[in-house]
Amino acid sequence: MKIKPWLMMVVVGLCVTRLHAQSPVCVSSASESAWTALRCEAQYGETLRARHAQAQDGFLFPAAAKQRRTLTFSAQVKLEKRLLDAKGWNLAGIALYADDDNFWMLALQEGPDGRRSIDFIEKCHGVWQAQNEKATYLPRQGSVATAWADTATYGLTLTVEPARIVARVADEAGKVLSQASFEIPRTIAAVRCGRPALFLRGSQATFQRVQYTFPVLNTSAGVTFEDGPRGRVALYLPQQTEARTSTETIADRLRSAGLGVTLLDQEALVREGVLDAGAVGVAILPQCERLPVAAGEMVEHYLKQGGHVAFLGGPFLSQPLVPFGNRWLDKQDVQQVKNRIATRFRPFELNATYA
Repeated sequence: MKIKPWLMMVVVGLCVTRLHAQSPVCVSSASESAWTALRCEAQYGETLRARHAQAQDGFLFPAAAKQRRTLTFSAQVKLEKRLLDAKGWNLAGIALYADDDNFWMLALQEGPDGRRSIDFIEKCHGVWQAQNEKATYLPRQGSVATAWADTATYGLTLTVEPARIVARVADEAGKVLSQASFEIPRTIAAVRCGRPALFLRGSQATFQRVQYTFPVLNTSAGVTFEDGPRGRVALYLPQQTEARTSTETIADRLRSAGLGVTLLDQEALVREGVLDAGAVGVAILPQCERLPVAAGEMVEHYLKQGGHVAFLGGPFLSQPLVPFGNRWLDKQDVQQVKNRIATRFRPFELNATYA
């Protein structure tokens, strides 16, 4: 297995372009091209004014922002008026959006009875307030459920970390008024990854000082990434001896080009959170036809985050691997194991008792 010179150039180029993309990104409220609207209308200018008069939630996405497992997103929000009748729930705020059925939101809320509060809510697999349900309950610290004034502007911030999400509410001057967080255990179904978005339901609101930050991660899900002067690369290390030798040669070539190379075995490749575009911008998958079956989902999430993948071999996942003891087996290997299992028949009842 060889790495072509053109592929080396592409990998180096992708890594270098990502080195300086980690400072806070301020999203222009005056540029329509800076935003992507979903089920809402927006007027762009010194202040971004958005309207949403439907029952289904509306979102405005910074066009350049990708999904991330680790990010900070903030905006100054003022809910100007209700656009639904008295029976509806009106909200305006910010969100971490994976899809319509999976997101976190921090928003100013006004209920049918006119009572106002600030809500910090998860929608997971279509279940509203999933963080409070028995099967998906998440431990919470603090609370942001305070009243808000219709004449005031509030600074809302969501910070997503690998094992928790934090919400902060501040006044217009930046003084923190309240804060809450949810721990996100690995064993619980929860929204862990998404892209920043402005959030609306049945409201007209203004948004200012919108910005997001994708921090550089040195460690992701227990893997410490090797740094290089020209960037970082994650390189999958196959289990077969011949493939491992050629992959280690590729690693040497990449390091000689100034790249930090982190080798990932089968377990690390499919461990949730390891492939994170905030930690490494390029992943190379030699012998990509023989990967753990769960690699498909991990690679999909990584690409949604804006990561880049080079596939060597293929077709991708055409011979998926499953764990068996301390080895990883493909379909043919599994059949060989099954063929070695001897079936024995007992000439007596299993529950019988014999003297």
